[in-house]
Amino acid sequence: MSSIKNKKLLKKDPFLEIFKKIDEIEFYYETDKALDILNKLENLQKNRKKDLSDEEGYIYRKIIARLKFILLISVSEDDLFELFRDFLKIGLEMNHIDIVDHLKKRISFVFIDERKKLKNKIKKILEVNNEVLTKKKLVINDNISMPTTANWLKDYMVYAGSRVVESVKRVQYLTTSDNVKKAGGKEREKIKKLIELYEYLKLSPFDLDGNEDNLAILKDGKITVFSNGRPISINKADKIQKSLKMEITDKERKEYREEKVEKLEKDFSDDFQKKAIEEEVLGKKDFSHLEEEKNKLKKMLDQYKENSLERKAVEEELDKILK
Repeated sequence: MSSIKNKKLLKKDPFLEIFKKIDEIEFYYETDKALDILNKLENLQKNRKKDLSDEEGYIYRKIIARLKFILLISVSEDDLFELFRDFLKIGLEMNHIDIVDHLKKRISFVFIDERKKLKNKIKKILEVNNEVLTKKKLVINDNISMPTTANWLKDYMVYAGSRVVESVKRVQYLTTSDNVKKAGGKEREKIKKLIELYEYLKLSPFDLDGNEDNLAILKDGKITVFSNGRPISINKADKIQKSLKMEITDKERKEYREEKVEKLEKDFSDDFQKKAIEEEVLGKKDFSHLEEEKNKLKKMLDQYKENSLERKAVEEELDKILK
């Protein structure tokens, strides 16, 4: 459990010890230890670069990338771009790090007006990423292609289109695509994570579904918190208000909403942005489409055997809607 010393990193075969340590750090999400080892490795690269072979240098770069995925919430934008350009495969193979969740938290620190630009840049990086994700080659529009990140996304877009894709369509791709069927179980999991990441990056931060912040709306004495576009009801609103030392009167609530709506009319000319802010401020969110998706997914469950990969994919999408 002790910190890794620089001298240990120069042993003939230090990687087994390092990998074991990082497995533990990832499992327990020990960010302080991740940062400690990251700093030591980066200093070693800087000071002992000539002592490392090309192969050793590349392995250290991969280890550093894994540590940065653990620390994804706090890395710089340049690190973000490098991770998604050169080391996405490492992130997709990590069992205890939810890349989408961590990326949302990282992007939440960015001003909302800049978030879409950042998400679009990462999205474009994925679309040209040439990391090989799986073993067997892909067949896309009758052409044989290498199974790179870019080509997997191309195959996905051929099937589902380039716009935001509903969960039912995603599940259908993961369960019916000939290319996905050729992939192994762990490879399918990587493809699934890639698609979830790609779909998140399509969403506008001005849309309730794509906003990275948890939004709280107070209506009729009841607080509803929206997380990832899903409402989470909090019944004891009075208790929460007191704990936050908030005593909001009906008059104050009305004035606040009127002020926000007035700002909406003045500052936003785009109807899409207006709709998003109306949803946030006035709670005008229609969730009927979720019920429709839920029913479609329930019907799909009957098509697959218990414990099959296909059924698991459907169940996971259904769980997201039922949360």
